[in-house]
Amino acid sequence: MQVIAWSRDPHAELKAAITEAFECNRGRYGHRRVHQVLINAGWSVAKKTVLKLMRALGLVCCHRVREPWDMPRSAAIPATVAPPVTQNMNRLLRDYFPKRSDLNVHSPRRLAEVAVELNNRPRKILDWDTPADRFGRLVETHRPPPCCDDC
Repeated sequence: MQVIAWSRDPHAELKAAITEAFECNRGRYGHRRVHQVLINAGWSVAKKTVLKLMRALGLVCCHRVREPWDMPRSAAIPATVAPPVTQNMNRLLRDYFPKRSDLNVHSPRRLAEVAVELNNRPRKILDWDTPADRFGRLVETHRPPPCCDDC
């Protein structure tokens, strides 16, 4: 009769180290960063092993939900990215005012002139209509019905 010797889990210590690295970072680290933490701690383990053990332990990292206009970060892109519409308007305003300039130094008349100029400038996104024309047509088509004599 053959006796089978049950051995303990060969990855028990590694599983404990993976769980500790995952929980110390509040569940925000995926298998790549957990692997790097283990390497920095002196473990010699493959990335694929860390991935498999994390799956077996049920450790899944939390992913941040990005805004639609949020672009991948790189050295050329600033940390805060505005929506494209805002970026375009900022570019148009910089033709009249330098970046980070104080608008309080300009008169209300000058600000109104710039607003009229920008609203009467044709835009490609509006099929070369001006915002003022589009707004005027929108107001005309959505007029409330005239009040009846009985009111």
